[in-house]
Amino acid sequence: MLRSTHRIARLIGSLLVGAALPATVAAGATLTIACKDESQPEYWVEKLEDQAWRARAIKRLEQFFEDSLTKANKDLKAQEVQDLIGKTIEPLTKTYVEHGDMLDSKSRVALIKLLAGYKDKRAEPAFKKAFEDFAKAPKSGKDDQDIKWAAIATADAKLESLAGPMLEAFGKLRASTMLGGVVYKDFNAAMLELPSKSWAPALIQKLGAEMTRPQNAKDKSAISDYMDQQFWQTTAAALLGRIGDPAGVEPLIKVLLDPAKVDVHATAMVSLIQLGKPASDGAFSWLRGKPKGCSPFASSASRISLRAVRPRTSRARRRRR
Repeated sequence: MLRSTHRIARLIGSLLVGAALPATVAAGATLTIACKDESQPEYWVEKLEDQAWRARAIKRLEQFFEDSLTKANKDLKAQEVQDLIGKTIEPLTKTYVEHGDMLDSKSRVALIKLLAGYKDKRAEPAFKKAFEDFAKAPKSGKDDQDIKWAAIATADAKLESLAGPMLEAFGKLRASTMLGGVVYKDFNAAMLELPSKSWAPALIQKLGAEMTRPQNAKDKSAISDYMDQQFWQTTAAALLGRIGDPAGVEPLIKVLLDPAKVDVHATAMVSLIQLGKPASDGAFSWLRGKPKGCSPFASSASRISLRAVRPRTSRARRRRR
């Protein structure tokens, strides 16, 4: 009888221990889950790896950045803001480069806008991808504003290494499209803020294209072509003045001599003045005789413009002395 009692007691003890183990494991699992705090950026950084959570994670990390900036009185260099950037910039950049094509337009643009807001060189791969993808397959929808934020970020972070990809994207951006209408001003401003001497040959080539003013307000194709050329050539003319390459003098003078390019004349004039002595010498040589292939309008009206270049460049040189 006593043996039976002991045997039953041992059996009950084993059952109790067995029942306690799952409870212990469950408690440990609950503790582990509790450690993953949704109120911390690290939680959402991990979610970037999950396609089902990726869009929501981007939105949440964007909110973290906005909140940290607000608390720091918009001081991007504040320690708490820099700490957040340090935790998130590489995972966010990786997400854009490796998974950007799988995101919807809204989430993808929000992601690159967030990276642009960081003004940090470490996000360069994302901006490079935005430029290169656009150059390969230009988009026209107003929601696909990746290159807008890539251009702004390139200028803000002084990413001179992106001069090539940026120029390629510029050559494919059409101001006449829905996208161009909301992007061209920012793109133009970004290029002017960080001009690259390597752009000069391509910009000179842009100025060589013909411009035909549309004669019919209903000719949408002609209007679109003119808008595109006006954007490209006005930007090219302005950049040549900023870059300061004397090779730009003759193309800019030719712009002034072309009555069809009247909408680019003012910009070309400013750039010639910025170029200084090379422009003054170039204007003098053109004034000595009627240029070949010049229309009667160009040979008279443009001479007035060219005469204006010489005294202004001379005054500019005197001020520098």
